[in-house]
Amino acid sequence: MPVEEKVKALSDLGKVLRYSNPKEARAACEKAIGLSRLLEDKQYASYAWSAMFAACHRERDSVQRKALDSTLFYAEQSGDPVLLGNAYYMLSNKREYGHLLKAINFLQDSSGNNSLIDNEEKNLLLARTCYDLVCYGWLKREPELSEK
Repeated sequence: MPVEEKVKALSDLGKVLRYSNPKEARAACEKAIGLSRLLEDKQYASYAWSAMFAACHRERDSVQRKALDSTLFYAEQSGDPVLLGNAYYMLSNKREYGHLLKAINFLQDSSGNNSLIDNEEKNLLLARTCYDLVCYGWLKREPELSEK
């Protein structure tokens, strides 16, 4: 199996195990992160760190913060708009207006992009981001957004 596929598979495994077995989830993500270092394409590192962030969802520790920072750093290195949208969504913590808007802009501008995140997952992420924008009252606080 190519290294790229191993990184994606281990990252996805980490996301799946995050609720049922957090320790194994983190271990899978650590392996994915280690393998991603062998690759020049930084989208794999961003994807693996994003999975680590998800695996650490219950803890507010330095690993979670490092995962968040690394997800954004490697997404910027890769230039992948879907991974950038994902990173800004994670960064927003669902309550930061500017980051939510950045996430939406990146996700909307990613049509035809060859990303690790497929179109179905991208569309779900875009819908969640828009939902959070509405749920947290940003449209009421920023009326000019309602007009767009």
